Amino acid sequence: MGGHSDGGAPTNPAAWANRQLWAPCFRPGVVVSTVGTGDAAIAGFLAAVLRDTSPSLALNVAVATGACCVEVAGALGGVMDWKEMLVRIEAGWARLPLELESFGWVWDSDTAIWHGPADRAGP
Repeated sequence: MGGHSDGGAPTNPAAWANRQLWAPCFRPGVVVSTVGTGDAAIAGFLAAVLRDTSPSLALNVAVATGACCVEVAGALGGVMDWKEMLVRIEAGWARLPLELESFGWVWDSDTAIWHGPADRAGP
């Protein structure tokens, strides 16, 4: 994880350029409501960008935040703080299946991210 940057821009913009990445959703414990899930996912992504994380971590935090949101009623009740979210992710939180290999995507087990055929960095 990098340091904070001025104005929220990544300190390593090249790491973000010409990327084609897909993070499978985390499996929620229960689905109570989908209200606010998309907004929560974007908020998680932006929180990661503002912390100058890697693109892979930003996507994983985004889908984790969305998955937490569906576990409770309301748009904000399930959203965890940053450290709690990372602990849940790193504890091996199960994901929903997503198979993209037949479409030319490559799975990176280190980051739990699919890299598309147009991804300039690859896994």
